[in-house]
Formats: sequence, C-alpha cells, structure tokens
Amino acid sequence: MAIKFSDRVFGANVEKKIIDIFDNLQKGSFDQKPLSETAPTHQDYLGDRTPFARMWTATLISGSKRQEIVYNIVNDNRGKSYVEINEPIGDGINTELAGSEDNPGNPYLKPKAGITSITSKTEGALGAIKSTDVSFVVHNKRDFEDIFLPYFLKPGSTVVVDYGWSDKSFAPYDVSKTISNTDLELSQFKNDTYGGIDKKPIGFINDNLGLVDTLIGKVTNYNASVNQQGSFECSVTLTSENTSLLDTEITEDNNLKFIFANKIEEIIIKTLTSDGSEDKVIGNTELSSYSKLSAKDKQQVREKFWKSLLDPDKDGKLLTETGVIPESAVKSGLFYQDVTDIAGIKQNDKDVLYINYGLFEDLFLNTLIAENKIKDSTSHRVNYNTKDTFVRYEPNLLARQKELLGTNEPLSLFLYPNDWRNSYNNKKKPLSDSEYRSQKQIKLGEVQHKNDYNVKIIPFRELFISVALISKIFSQKQNINDALDSMLEAINQDSYEVFKLKMISLNKSYSSLSIQDVNLIPEPPAKPKDLLTFDVTSDKSIVSGLDYKFGMPKGGLASMIAIGEKDDFAFFDETSSDNLNFLRILGPNKDEFGDEVFFKALPLVKSDDEKPDKEQKTAYDFSQNKVSSVIKDMDVTVPDDIKTDWTALVAELRAAAETAAGGVNTQPPTTTGVDFDFEYEDEQNILPANSIRDYYGKLANLNTILNNKTTSVSPILPIELTLTIYGNTYLQIGDIFSINFLPDFYQDNIMFQILNIEQKVSSNWETTYSTVMRLRPDRKGDIVKPNLKKPMLSIQYTNNLLSGKHSQNKHILPATRTSTKINIDVKTMLAHEIVVRYDDNVIKVQDSENLIVKISGGAKGDVRLLKLEFLDVITPEDIAFVIAFQKTIKDYIYMGALKEKDMLIHVKKELKPELDMGHITFQTDIFITALVEDKGWSDNAALLYLKNLSGITETQEEALLKKIAKNPKLKTFYETYLKQTYVGGGKTSTSYGLVETMSVGEKVKPDNVDDNFGFIMSSIGFVFARGEFQDVRHIYSIDVHGILNLTENIPQILIPDWFFENAGSGVNDFCNKLDANLKETIIEIKQWWSELRGGK
Repeated sequence: MAIKFSDRVFGANVEKKIIDIFDNLQKGSFDQKPLSETAPTHQDYLGDRTPFARMWTATLISGSKRQEIVYNIVNDNRGKSYVEINEPIGDGINTELAGSEDNPGNPYLKPKAGITSITSKTEGALGAIKSTDVSFVVHNKRDFEDIFLPYFLKPGSTVVVDYGWSDKSFAPYDVSKTISNTDLELSQFKNDTYGGIDKKPIGFINDNLGLVDTLIGKVTNYNASVNQQGSFECSVTLTSENTSLLDTEITEDNNLKFIFANKIEEIIIKTLTSDGSEDKVIGNTELSSYSKLSAKDKQQVREKFWKSLLDPDKDGKLLTETGVIPESAVKSGLFYQDVTDIAGIKQNDKDVLYINYGLFEDLFLNTLIAENKIKDSTSHRVNYNTKDTFVRYEPNLLARQKELLGTNEPLSLFLYPNDWRNSYNNKKKPLSDSEYRSQKQIKLGEVQHKNDYNVKIIPFRELFISVALISKIFSQKQNINDALDSMLEAINQDSYEVFKLKMISLNKSYSSLSIQDVNLIPEPPAKPKDLLTFDVTSDKSIVSGLDYKFGMPKGGLASMIAIGEKDDFAFFDETSSDNLNFLRILGPNKDEFGDEVFFKALPLVKSDDEKPDKEQKTAYDFSQNKVSSVIKDMDVTVPDDIKTDWTALVAELRAAAETAAGGVNTQPPTTTGVDFDFEYEDEQNILPANSIRDYYGKLANLNTILNNKTTSVSPILPIELTLTIYGNTYLQIGDIFSINFLPDFYQDNIMFQILNIEQKVSSNWETTYSTVMRLRPDRKGDIVKPNLKKPMLSIQYTNNLLSGKHSQNKHILPATRTSTKINIDVKTMLAHEIVVRYDDNVIKVQDSENLIVKISGGAKGDVRLLKLEFLDVITPEDIAFVIAFQKTIKDYIYMGALKEKDMLIHVKKELKPELDMGHITFQTDIFITALVEDKGWSDNAALLYLKNLSGITETQEEALLKKIAKNPKLKTFYETYLKQTYVGGGKTSTSYGLVETMSVGEKVKPDNVDDNFGFIMSSIGFVFARGEFQDVRHIYSIDVHGILNLTENIPQILIPDWFFENAGSGVNDFCNKLDANLKETIIEIKQWWSELRGGK
C-alpha cells in the first residue's frame, strides 16, 4: 500500500461523522449524538464556549559547554499577573514580569502580555500557503525588551500559535515537554501535533478535530507602538514554512537563472555519469569544451549522448517511436524523443529531452531549491512533495502523444508512460499489482479494480515533462512561484484543459508544497441531501455571514450576450464561453416549463436575420453583408486586375518557398483565385481539428470537460460564496458542501467547494470559507450535448494532407472536405477517411480555367480521378513496394472490389509509367498502366523501368523481372486480366468485373507480349464517382513512412470507398495485406538480388 502524506482526498464528500457534528452544531450543541427536544443546559451548549489562544517560541542556546532549549510563551496560564515574580517558573520557560530583590521586574504590578486577536488565512488559488496575523499587548517594558523584541519581533523567527475552543474534553499540550535536544528540526513535534505518515501517530489536532488548531510560521513582518497607558501594542505576521519554497528568487546572483536557462540538461548529463568510473565521467572540463560549440553542434553531441545512453543496442527503436516511452526510460526517469514528422522528415531541431516529474522534483526542486535530501519521506519536512498527486490517464491524450507531428507542430509538453510499476519513483518499493490495477481501473475476471475517482489515473510524478519547457519558463520568471505556476498552466493548456493543476499545501502543517488537479475529484453523492448542508435561514444557524456574488470574467460580456440568446444545446469549443454557458443551469426552473425550452431576456440584441450563420466565430468576418453599406461609403476605386496580380504574386512566392524547402509544401494551399470554400448545412455539427494531435486533444476535452458522466469534470462557475460560521477546523481546502439559502432546483444541480479558509479569533472564534460554485458533472447534459458536434480533421488539414510532398492529387482539393484518421495496425502507414463531394459547386470550380492552370499544373484533370503513379524505382525496397501494391490490388479484385465496375488496362511497351490522361473517360472506374515486354521491340518498358535500380546490371535486371513474373499472385493477375483479355479482343466480362485492355502509344501486338516478364503496374487511377451526387462519399488516403531504404518516389495512395465496400473489407485490412505483401516481397527480392549478384 502506498504511503499517504495528505490528510484527505481533495473534493471528496465530507465524512458522515463530520456532517453529523455540523448538524448538531446547528441544533446548538457539540454533542455528536442526536439531541432531545429539551434545550441543552450543560457545557455542551454553544453559548458556554470561549476561545483560547497562546503563542510560543523555542530557542536553542549552545556554547560554553552548554546546550539547552529556552521557551517563551504568551498566554501561559501557569504564571500570575499583577504581581512581582522573583522566581522563575522552571522547565526552561522564560518568566514574564520576572525580576529580583535588587531589581524588581514589575514594580507597577502590571498584567502579563496577552493576545488580543488572531487572523489566519490561506492564500493562493488553493490556499497553498498560510498567513497569520497575531495582535498582542505587552504591558511590561522589561518583558518587551527581554522576551518579545528578541524572540517574537525578529524576522525569520519560528513562532507556534495554538488556538481553539476551551473544552473539558482536552488540555493543550505542555510546551516544555514537546521538544527534545534530539528533535531540533521539530519533526517529532510536527508528527505529534499534525499526525505522521498514514496518521501514525494520529496527532494532537486530529485527536481534537474541529476544536483546536496549531500554526507554525516564520516572522515576516511585525509592528510595535506604545499606547497612552505605556503598554506596547504589537502585531506579528507569520507565514507558513512552505512559503520559502515559493518566494525563492530566480536571479543571476544566486545562479538559478543561469542554471535553468543553460545548464539543466548539462547538470543531468554530469549527474548521470558521476557515479561511473573516471573514464566515463563527463565533468567540468568536458562540459566547458562543449559550451563553446554552436547550438547546432551542441544538438548533435546531445543526440549522440542520449542515443548511446538510452539506446544501447543502437537499433533506434527506443528513440524513434513517437510518444512511446521505453521501459528503460521509465526506470531512469529520462526520455529522449527523436522526432520524425508526418511527412517522414527528421526534425532534428525538435528532438526533446523529457524528465520524469518525480526526478525533476527530487533532483532540482528539493535538492537545488529546498536544499533537502533527495527523496526524503518525512511527512512534514519543508519540501516539494507530489507523491499523493494524481491526474487523469486520458486515453485520447495517450493516443495524441503517439501521433506523428504535423509540419511545424510542436511536441507535447508532457508524456504518459504506458506502465509505471517499476519506474524511477518506485525503485525502492515497486508499485503493487493491486495498486496499479486500481489506478488504471483494470478488470481481471469478475474483479473490477477501482480507485477514489472511478476513472483511470496516474501519479503526477510519473508524467514526463519537457526539459525545454522547464528551461524556458524558469529562465523567464523571477521567482519559483511564478515559474511553477506558469509551468503548470502550460501543461494544463497542453492537456486541452483535461488537467487543471494548481499548487496546494500537502497537509495541515503547511510545511510542504504539493500540486492538485482541480478537475479530478471523486463522484459527488448521488443525492444532494447526502452533502453537508449549512442552514443559513433558521434562528439556530451557526452561519453569521454570507456573501454570494458573480464575477464577470475578463472579456466575458460578449459571451454572456451570445449565451443569453442561445436556443440550442450546442457548445462553443472555447473554455471561458463554455463555462459561462453552464450558468444557464441556474434558471429559470425548467421543471415548470419542460426540458426542451430556452429562455431569452428581452430586448433581444440581434434579430434572427442579423445573426451569423455559425454559432460563434473565432475570427471576425468582414466579408459579411452587414459591412457592405460601409464599404460603399468609402471613396476607393479597386483596379480590375488587383485580384489577378494578388493571386499571381502569391503563387510565385509559394512556388519559390516550396522549391527552397526541397519540394515540401510547408504552407496551406490557397484557393488559387477560385473560391471553393463552400458551406454545407450538414457540416455545422463538425468540430474542426487542425491536426491529428489536435483531433485527439479535442476528443479528450469532449470526453472529460463536456461529457455528462458522473466521473467527468465538474465545471467551476464564476460564482463565489463566502460563508462565515461558528469557529472550527473540521473542513479543509477542497471540501464540498451546500446551503439551504438557494432555490430547490439549485440544490440538485450545484455544490460549493472550499478554496480558501480564514480563521478569526478574538473574544469569539469565526471561520470563513471562500468557495466557488461547481456544477454537478452529470447535470451538464441539461445545458450542452457534446454529441451535437463531432471532432473531425478540418478542411484546411485535409488540404495540407493532399498537398504534401508525396501527393499527386492536388487537383481534387475542391471536392474534399473534412477527414478522420483511421486507426490501423501497421505502424509504418497512416490512413485517413476523407469526405468528398461532387455537386454543382465542385463542378463549377473544376471547370474553371484557374483550377486547371494553378492546381493541375496545366493537365486537364477531373476532381474525381485519384491518381497513383510509381514513376521511378531506385532501391530494392522501392520495386518491392510497387510489386506488393500490385499483389494487393489483385487480392482485392479477387475479393470482389470490381463488382459491377469497369477496369481499363493501358498496355505499354514504351517507358511511360504515368497514367495516359488522353485515354481516360469517367464512365470507367479504374485504370491500370501495364508495362510489358514486346518480343519484337528493343527498348521495352518493363526492363527500362528497372534501369535506375542501383548496383545491378542489365542482365541481372532481366533475370530479376522474370523471377518477379513467376510469383503465383502476379502470374495469375497477368494471365487472367491482361493476357486473356488482350489476346481475346480487348474486353472480357469476369465474375470480378468488366475488364478492357488497349494498347497505348507504340502498339503492342497481342501475340508479341512476352509471358516471361508478365507486367508491372506502374500506375493506377480510380474514379470515385461517375456522376454528380448531392450527399457525401469517402475516399481513403494511405501514407507510408519509416520503412528503411524506401525512397520518396513512393507517393500517397488514394482509394475510393466503393473499392473497399465491394470487397467487403476495410482500410485496416488493406494496410495489413499490403504490409504482409511488402514484407514477403522484400524478402523475395533481396534473396533474388543476392542470388543474381553472386551472394553479394
């Protein structure tokens, strides 16, 4: 069982016994048993309660062969007031009003010093630190000089404050017996007071829960003045010990800024090699030489270092698989990501080192900042401790990190490991299988392992954080608080708001600093009545103050206006607007009007005619009709050729940029002067994503933030409740409750969560909770329905996909719309389903002169034609892929892909591997270019097609081609379709479809086709539709990447939906078959290659 450091689960329902105590408090008694009808008359009656308070310091005096601890206590009842005291109390306690016979300490018989008030409040988003102001009066001048000035009014002094209700059930601990000479760090005192790890021991304040509190703080400010009576009115400000962890400055003077900006990765390298033999240590000398290199050269050195360290087998598998952290990296806490983008291009400038957050916390935060021992497990040590922090293990975020990067897309700022049982954090004590299954919600047989949240979770320390992010943020900020806050916010944004990480105190001692995911709380009780509910209306209420207010977020007014006129369940896909939209849950009460009703405040700001077509625009569109009247009033004459000049210059500059980039289109395609940005009504429910990673991020957001499940995120509404009640310490940061002040239908929908607590003690004790309103997660469906919008890869993404380096089909862009990535088994292939249309809009653009010239490069293409042309082969892997694809097409034709379809085979003996556009009509569905050998022709296409294969002679080419032709699949394909049809008159109707052959170019006589060489399918074309249609169809793209020695001559594959539908198979099956054929063919060709070259 893992050690627990925190006191209670954040956001969990208050324990039943505490709810019972509050219920009794609201009846007038501390008694935890149900009260009788008779009003109480004994000490349990609240009116008999008075608070107590005391303050003390402990000082170690050493030297001159002496070591003792001296205590100074304010409000200690053991001494007397208004007397002269010439004898010390003893037990090492300095005595107030003390003196001697020769020098009386209290000649005017003044009283002892006394505390007049205490105000203690938590600060920060989740009350991470605590600030306490203590006001007291010192009546005796000698006491002020000898006790209070040197011990209490001293910056940096540690002061302990105890306060609570005077109660017969307990007695405050004896200060003089709390600290021994061996507990100079107060570790045992803190354990005895707040409880140890796993509440062993339970601790003084837990034994007396709700009645007492103890604060330990450092003096950061004080004030003293003399009143008319000659007494010293003093105040001292104490801040919790963990404050020092946040206010540490990051400056050049303390070297932290330089370390985080320049040296963090070098420190890791030096630390990793420091335990090895001398010949392995990369020390200051080596790092000094390294520091003189250029940034590019440094990158090269680091890359080789990490590959040597983390990939000892040098096979590259541990580094190149995007977003997959190998077991060795999980154990070491370091992961070096070698980056290849979606185009198969190595992105050397994006290679990133990731560090396990637990390692970062131990190595940098606790060692460098807190200056503590590494991995110290003491419960109340002043340190950073996130060992109890969990975040969601969101499947879509895991899928997102494993996707290849789009061009210019940044890497994830954090990564999930797949398995963390034997991680860096669990080396001393591996995580048990039971705990691991509970965290991942694994079901074994009939046993469903669960955790407190009923969702998959992972310890925050197991996340891997980008070292580049850490370096950037810590070098830009001025203190640790700002740096950590910015780093957490960056991670929150990168998680698509699935995380809402904030700093929080680990426990009641406020000595450690932890992190809490505000979005991760246990499921609220199903019945609102099971929540702690404060009675604010009765005459017996313990509530003395209530402040309920709405705070408009910055820039929120426009969103509120739009929300006020919403008449649907759609969401905005914008965090602040969606949060404001949830305010609609607050009424009017739909129980009175029905669920499918909407309320609009009058007067309406916009009439229905004035509303834009879309619910909310992320950018203002000045092409809308409403600006036309303004344009007419402007005295501007637009030249006739301005559009032509614009598009020509843009096209010229884009072409230059593409050439400079080595042929890679790094810019989104333009409309080339033709408007094909059509809008269709059935696309209004699409949530566009700009990349595959963005797609999974939006899915993660939908499934956690907007989903209506009880385990989804409970939205925080911009409504704050401040509640002041009878003094107590029963509740803590994160606890939830309700109040009876709200309408009944509110009670079913919302709850309040405590974010900060303030305690005020004077003649009375009052506790104030600062809270936010949270919507019950299962009530979001009354406002939004996430299924109304479906994440899809945007039209812009689809355009970029089809305009890449390996694309041969830019001419189809007017017909393509959104797309979806298809999950396939083959890791070296990337598949998409693309929506296509062919209607009046598309046909108009297709027939335009601009489209022919600008998009198709002058070729008269049709958007319905999907081309795949293998124009050249250079390596054995290239020709293997061409042959494997030919085998796969044959397999699918035999599976019925051509059912009720027509296929035309262009037979060529000239080396023209591309499709013959002059012989393509759109009443045929598939076109194949077949390169053959003519017995009576000297320069034949099939052999010439292999001429660029490196390291092979012409004789060997001929022998290789003959071996390829003997492959059973290829031989059957040749004999059944090309030979039988060609020799039989050019057209054959088979059970697999209608096949026609024709000779293109120099005519090949049927009898002259050489059977020994078969044919090579150098190109293929599909027609996705013969005629116009009004609904949508789909085409499928397959991009191949990461195959060793496969060159860029292998283009993007596009196949229409009918091909798979007729075959009764899907894209995943096609990719699996293509992959199997490719592996088989590579083995065959390499074997033949070796035989032909004499074993070389």
